[in-house]
Amino acid sequence: MPGHSREEVEREFQRFVERSAANDWSAWADQFTDDALYVEHAMGTFRGREAIREWITTTMASVSGMSFPVEWHVIDGDRVVMYCWNVFDPLPGMTGEYRFAVVTILEYAGGGRRRGRPRPTRGTRHLTVSTQVPGTSRTR
Repeated sequence: MPGHSREEVEREFQRFVERSAANDWSAWADQFTDDALYVEHAMGTFRGREAIREWITTTMASVSGMSFPVEWHVIDGDRVVMYCWNVFDPLPGMTGEYRFAVVTILEYAGGGRRRGRPRPTRGTRHLTVSTQVPGTSRTR
């Protein structure tokens, strides 16, 4: 049974998306619980809000002009599953668009924070963001 209303989960998910669009990665990291667990398939596993902050601010400082349009999302209780694109601005000399699809799973913890589970076990109080790339070069 969900611990939070669908309206609250939706509102906080939209804030998550807005913070990604703002490219304020420190504020984005503030959305995670102190004991969050962030699993990024290519970059590794990050434990705790401050480890997530260090990783995301360092990583995103090296890329500019990215956007993350959400194609769809589903809310099930406190869990949100979203399908979005990581879109890069073209570099000089590039033609076309460079982007890849990402599936992300978030679990809302309340109070504007996210938690999650690295696996479906009882009593785990973390945030897991599992990111999987369904296709490495899919374009629309």
